[in-house]
This record gives sequence, structure tokens and C-alpha cells, in this order.
Amino acid sequence: MGADEAHGRSLFNPLGLASGLGSAARDAVGLVQQVGTTGRNAAEYVRYGGLKVDEEHSPFEVTERPTFKLRRYFPEEIPEGLPALVLVPPLMMMADMYDVAPRSSSVRAVHELGIDAWVVDFGRPEAEAGGLERTVADYVLAVSDTIDIVREATGRDVVLAGYSQGGMFVYQATAYRRCEGVDSMITFGSPMDFKAAPMPIPISAESFATIAEGVLRTGILDHVSLPSWFNRSATRMIDPIRSVQYQVNYLRQLHDREKLLPGEQQRQFLDKQGWTAYSGPALKDLFRNFLITNRLLEGGLVIGDRTVALSDLTLPLLTVIGEADKEGHPQSVRAIHQAAPRADIYELNIMAGHFGIVAGGGARRNTWPRVAEWIRWRAGEGALPDSIVPAKDIKPTRGWYPTGVV
Repeated sequence: MGADEAHGRSLFNPLGLASGLGSAARDAVGLVQQVGTTGRNAAEYVRYGGLKVDEEHSPFEVTERPTFKLRRYFPEEIPEGLPALVLVPPLMMMADMYDVAPRSSSVRAVHELGIDAWVVDFGRPEAEAGGLERTVADYVLAVSDTIDIVREATGRDVVLAGYSQGGMFVYQATAYRRCEGVDSMITFGSPMDFKAAPMPIPISAESFATIAEGVLRTGILDHVSLPSWFNRSATRMIDPIRSVQYQVNYLRQLHDREKLLPGEQQRQFLDKQGWTAYSGPALKDLFRNFLITNRLLEGGLVIGDRTVALSDLTLPLLTVIGEADKEGHPQSVRAIHQAAPRADIYELNIMAGHFGIVAGGGARRNTWPRVAEWIRWRAGEGALPDSIVPAKDIKPTRGWYPTGVV
């Protein structure tokens, strides 16, 4: 390079912001840029509760009934030849949990694997007529009705699947129908016996049952429901340290928009959008029939005009278990073996926490391909994958335990 050329470049770039910039100066410029980006993203976070995301939800059509809506996803390109998969959400969470964002969408994953995907939508009880007066029986009967709707539309029995308490509805609705119309059942992290495993909070099962019994005696749940903000906060308190760490790490990365955007829609869903109220009567049923005396294991429930016992389940059942799941602890999930001794029970074990069983990249890699293979196996179109094992051949794992507990 000639002297005149070098002199020209130095005049054109007097601050040396090109390749010749010193390391200290480059660090200073980078810091200024990072502060500016963080400020813009922080302002967006404060205003909207997060970064704005343009991703769209998967298309669906809706069948409406008084106590629920039923979504059929990708109605313009319905896969044929296999039983439909009907997904049931738990109470406290919106049906959108199965379609939070394109890259983590459960319904998109199973659709791409050739499965006709339906989702039960209970709505927001606080915004539905009579929603805060619904009992567990109302939800079980709603799930039973969806089976009839899907059978009429597809002409064949359905694969009924549910996450967390949605899986409990699957058990109860199938038992209520004496298995009619159901090809098989799949549950994801659905606890059956909370006394069989450590509580996700630092309290014994016996003490929790005593508290629940005291709450029932007051009659307060006849008049009060749990608001969505309480349910969200209570879930965070299951692991408060991790919740705080996650929030701090998120704020520390506000300068890196490209890194945050892929998980932003799911973060906003879990942070606020995905939660609903929990009706007082349904909570009474949960306390009475599960936390105090587990009637699913000890005799059964009355649903509508029938006594429902899980011993009536005679269909193949796949339980998906998260080894790091606190809410649906493996030992509690496996109590279905005791409740449904006539069912052929299989297990799929995944290294995931409660929500990670059904959402995120791990679920797309590990959960939904196995679910599709299960459906194909049931239809006689494929082999049972090696990762799905008959429950009788499983050596139970210890699962998650509170720190210091043996």
C-alpha cells in the first residue's frame, strides 16, 4: 500500500473503526452497541412482556359444544390411513400448549409424521359461562364427547392422549365408556398416586393431605377459584431457584435478540399467556378424590350416571415418563399399574422435566416420533420401537428426589 493511499484511508476513517482498530477500542464500541441493543430489547420487554414474535399458530377448524371446543389441526391436508390422535390439556393450561410455536409445536410434529391431530380446548374457565362452576366430572364427560365427534368424522376409534391432569381425564373418560371408541391411550407425566413419590414442594404427602382436608372443611372452595396468576406463581415455586436463575439468564441475554427469539414464544406462554383459572368445584374434587383419599386406586369415582373404576381399562396404554419430572414423578405415574391391572401397559422413558415431555426440541426428537410409531404399530403398519418397553420389563428408576433426601 502506498503512502498516499494509507494517508487517504486514515483521513476517511480517522477513528480507526476498521480492521486496524485496537482491541480496547473495539471492546468499547462493542459495549456501546450491546448497551444500545439491550436498551431497545428491554423497552420492548417492558411494553409487551417480551420480544415481539411474528410466528403464527398452526391452522385448525373448530367444533363447538357448551363446555368445550374441539380443534382439528391442518384441516386442508388431513393425513389418512391411521387413527386420529386426540390430545387433552390439563386444567390450568390453555389448549395452545400443544401449539406454542412452530418449532416446538406438538400438533405440527405429529402432523408431519402423518397423524391426524385433534386438541380438546376447555377455554379459560374465568371467561366461559359457568366455567368456574365446572367439576372434574364435567371435564371427563367433555373428553368422552370428543371421542364420539372424532369417531363420526374419521370412521374409526381414536388414540386418546393427555398431558398431566389431562392424562387423568384420559383414564377416567376411557373407563367411563368401558373403552368403547378408544383404540389405545397415551399419557404424558400423569400422576396417579401422590403418596407414592416425594412432593415437589418441601412438605410430606400426609401433611399436604391434612391441609387439603382443612381447606375442604372451611367450604371456601364453594365460593373461590384459583386465578391464573396464582397457578402460574405456584408452579414456579416448585423450583424457585431455577425459576429465578432462568429469569436472570434471560435478562442477561437481552442484547442477543437472535439467540432469544427461537424460544421466546414458548417463554411468553409459560410466563403468562398459557395459564388459566382453576374452578373451585374441580379443585374440591382433586383434593377429595386424589390428595386425601385416592379413589382412582381405592374403588372408583361417580361420573354422570356411572361408577368409574380404572380396573375397567383393558386397552393398551403407553405412559411417557420424564426422569427429571417433579410434578409427574415416575413413581406416581407408575401407580397406574396398580389401578389398571387388566391393561397392557408400556413405558417410554425420557430425560426431561414435566413440560419438556411434550414441548420443545427434545419432545420433537424423542416424544412425538415415538407416539407416531406407537400409532402405526397399533394399526399394524410398523414395529414397536425399542424405546417403548412393556412395563413388566421395566426396572423402576429412582427419579427426582429433593436434595438431601435418600
